[in-house]
Amino acid sequence: MQSEASPASDRGPRNTASLLLASRIIEFAHANALVLDPQVFAALHAYLGDPKGETAAEVAALVEAGCLSERSLHDVAGRIASPDARRRTQTVQQGVADSLVTITERMEAHAASLDEDERIVGRIEQSLAAVQSGAPGAEPTALAGALQSIVAVHRQRLSAQRTAIRNYGASLRAEQARMEELRREIEALRTETTLDVLTGLLNRRGLDARLNAMAGSPYTLLMLDIDHFKGINDRFGHPAGDSVIRSVGAVIRHCVRDDDVVARMGGEEFAVILPATGEDAAEIVAARIRANVAARRFVKRQTGEPIGVVTVSVGGASSGSGEGGESVLERADQALYASKRGGRDRVTFFNRKEWPLAS
Repeated sequence: MQSEASPASDRGPRNTASLLLASRIIEFAHANALVLDPQVFAALHAYLGDPKGETAAEVAALVEAGCLSERSLHDVAGRIASPDARRRTQTVQQGVADSLVTITERMEAHAASLDEDERIVGRIEQSLAAVQSGAPGAEPTALAGALQSIVAVHRQRLSAQRTAIRNYGASLRAEQARMEELRREIEALRTETTLDVLTGLLNRRGLDARLNAMAGSPYTLLMLDIDHFKGINDRFGHPAGDSVIRSVGAVIRHCVRDDDVVARMGGEEFAVILPATGEDAAEIVAARIRANVAARRFVKRQTGEPIGVVTVSVGGASSGSGEGGESVLERADQALYASKRGGRDRVTFFNRKEWPLAS
């Protein structure tokens, strides 16, 4: 009966901890005016239950940026399984690597044993030849017969060792093929994914797919770049830079509609697709994003050290009739660099009359 009581006694503290965590989640949701649906609960559970985890950092960025909402937490909840998938992949990779090491060690041991057997057989054959040469034309002596028996046994062992090595070689090739197949699968997943790992927004591949899908439909494209970002990395370190990128991405997402598309192009550059939106309305959205980013006061999470004001430069371009996504992207990029040249922390739209499209 003692063994049956132990699990029950363990459940008590675990249940208490779970109830306390659930109470904290409910209090947090109430304090932030959040509707506590299952996805919001899952994101907050990861945030409050594992403060050092990747999800906690993502939710913390939303909190710091003032962009906490049911929509943003739904996005976070949808990515919670990703670290588990990565850990499973790493486990498989490690298992394959361990198999390769074991097979290689066994092959080397068999090869060493084979070399030793070859030397033994060689010495025995020399002794047998000496015995036989001492009595030309005579029947082999008892010693010669014994030596021949030993040679036969060692020959069998050598044959078995060679077969084992061939088998291990086949296993090694199979494991190598398995490793290569896994590498291809991982590479395919990396190239096929449309999400940016750091921010959870679309990546460049995802953005291109959306632009292609928008062909023939009117939209305005915004390009945004964090000003003086290299200085942030150099002064505060790359983890702080990553936190700024996450927070700026959260601000952008908070400033647009559900149907608008936000992507991280790479580095400190973002893009926003505003479907069925003309230049005047898009300029209002761009100005709102710029102002909201500039209004935030970013801090280094680990130490609380203030990073200070962060600003973005914005360039925009509206799609023309029959114009492809690459062309719109190129024009928005020209407008972005006009904002950069004009002093940064500003919004500029492509001027068709004054700016020739770069070829």
